[in-house]
Amino acid sequence: MNTRTKGARVESLAKKKLEKEGWLVFKKDHTRWSPGDIYGQFDMIATKGNTTRYIQIKSNKSDFYTARKSVAKWVKDTGVTSPCEVWLYEGKSQWRCETI
Repeated sequence: MNTRTKGARVESLAKKKLEKEGWLVFKKDHTRWSPGDIYGQFDMIATKGNTTRYIQIKSNKSDFYTARKSVAKWVKDTGVTSPCEVWLYEGKSQWRCETI
């Protein structure tokens, strides 16, 4: 399985998990001409009531650590106060979720 296919599968699992918990999820599709990241950082935005969450999904542990640094810098630079999260799929329906 190539990395793009694996990433799409993990993003789909995350979206299903959020929707099952009652979140409304927006996920931009990746295309050949656009990478699909929202604000250049996030794979999806989830909303429920007055809460909005920005979420970056990773399926590789080393990418997870890199993404945490990148999201932390983005939060600092933009001043966003909504929860910004990085999720790592560890397999067997196990997620590691960190809020930046």
